[in-house]
Amino acid sequence: MQRHQTIKELVVGLEQSVLQTLETVERLVADTGLTEHEKLAAIESVLETQAPQRETVTAQVRQLGREADSAQHEADFFAQLSKRSLKLQTRVADIVRYTLFDFTSAPSALVDALIHFQQMDGEIDKTAPQLFLSDDECDALMDDGRFQVSLYKALLFAKVADAIKSGALNLVYSHRYRSLDDYLISPDDWTNHRTQYLSRSELNRFADCRQTLQDLSLLLDQQYHQTNDRIERGENAFIKFRPDGSFFVNTPKEEETDSTPLSTFFTERKYISLLEVLATVNQATGFLDEFEHWQRKYQKGRPPEKTFLAGIIGYGCDIGQKKIAFISKQIDESELETTINWYFSLFSIQAANDRIVSFLDQLDMPNLYRREPDRLHTSSDGQKFEVSVESLNAN
Repeated sequence: MQRHQTIKELVVGLEQSVLQTLETVERLVADTGLTEHEKLAAIESVLETQAPQRETVTAQVRQLGREADSAQHEADFFAQLSKRSLKLQTRVADIVRYTLFDFTSAPSALVDALIHFQQMDGEIDKTAPQLFLSDDECDALMDDGRFQVSLYKALLFAKVADAIKSGALNLVYSHRYRSLDDYLISPDDWTNHRTQYLSRSELNRFADCRQTLQDLSLLLDQQYHQTNDRIERGENAFIKFRPDGSFFVNTPKEEETDSTPLSTFFTERKYISLLEVLATVNQATGFLDEFEHWQRKYQKGRPPEKTFLAGIIGYGCDIGQKKIAFISKQIDESELETTINWYFSLFSIQAANDRIVSFLDQLDMPNLYRREPDRLHTSSDGQKFEVSVESLNAN
């Protein structure tokens, strides 16, 4: 529409300025009653009079050129999208076909397109709904009278992805992309079990909404009176008034403490790699020495420490030995596999943990926080204790 308007304005400008100016110049040149100097003076006068209109036409021509470049850019974009659509369809088409969408709050045009796509099992033609597309996108779908199915599917998948991200389109079986109302207690459930929910949440005193709002309004009004009275009596030292009657509040400065900031004890970097943590712990405790070969008489060379650390990180972070070998530098996959198979065992891991715990017991820091010298309190998150019989508490 913008291009059409620009073209219309350009045509009018050409007729009123350029064409009329040329006609006037032609009449002056053909006028035999004027001398050469009179003709030149008249032509200069005409050109000077039409100069503002010519500037307008020049600007319109340049604008039309930019819009033509933009139109070509959009055409190139759609061409690339259609060209690469097959790879996208391989990854996404079946997901869109079999996913159960929640159409409650989705745009009706997109809903029609999705339902048609699923009902046709992905085999669509030019009868597919197009109301969810813009005018430029609809125009790009036709290439010499042929409907571009690949481009249509690519645009549909992009619209679906944008709608899911924005929350306009939701999924039925999802935790992250469900409708907002699905995360809340259903209206029927709330109506039938409202008293139980309030009791379990210890919110019985807020059961009457109107009374709660009235009580809060009364408390707020009392607080306003109290604050204004302290200001009028000059007891509020943090509020200041300007000459025009407006005010501002000075936030009180916090008292400085004599404690030394912990940042002085740590590196200036914002993060420390897990590899450096494990290497430092091993340097202090030597826990890797507990990883021994299954065969006591094994005489071949022991793998380097980096291989043991790669195995620990691979299993501890659930990366896996193949991937940790692939993403790590100077880690041989076969050597890592051999190390894990022959050196890693439940006994060696428990012995390594015991060595680290034994080292921690020798530090002074934990003892500084002991309330009773003969009693030790620990943070035992993650520890596992096996029991030999079925136990409800253990489960």
